[in-house]
Amino acid sequence: MTKKYFILLCLLAITLASTMAVAKNHSSTEVQAKPNFMTLILKTTPLPVFMPIIMKNSEQLGLSQRQKEEFAQWRTESMGPAMMLANSIIEGDKAIKEAALSEKGSMEIQEMIKHVLEQRSELANKTLLCRENSRRILSEKQWSQVISLYREMLQSHYIH
Repeated sequence: MTKKYFILLCLLAITLASTMAVAKNHSSTEVQAKPNFMTLILKTTPLPVFMPIIMKNSEQLGLSQRQKEEFAQWRTESMGPAMMLANSIIEGDKAIKEAALSEKGSMEIQEMIKHVLEQRSELANKTLLCRENSRRILSEKQWSQVISLYREMLQSHYIH
């Protein structure tokens, strides 16, 4: 019985030592942060994304409490599915590139492309719905301010 415990203890020590060695070799600078919502969406849809601008500039826009609540509800319902789609599109793009470098046939790669394009279309439609919802919630003056802020962001970040 003690021999079994000794072997188990040795295995546990080896596992712990190897885990610590692996962790030691990974510095904090090697860990890549997950891209934020805006970065993901900008990489996966050609449409402008207004929600981060609206939230960041809510004071400047003079959002009412009702408007803030409506946007909060919209974000709660929509942001998760949009992020999942954006992540799936990015992973799909990577898979397509890998498939093109492998022995996969053209038909299989075309199916992969078709799937990613369907996801891009779905995300674009969600982004359009967000745009329309934002226009519904905001006054014309607030919407014009959002457009101006978006254009400023484009110029300052060279995003086209």
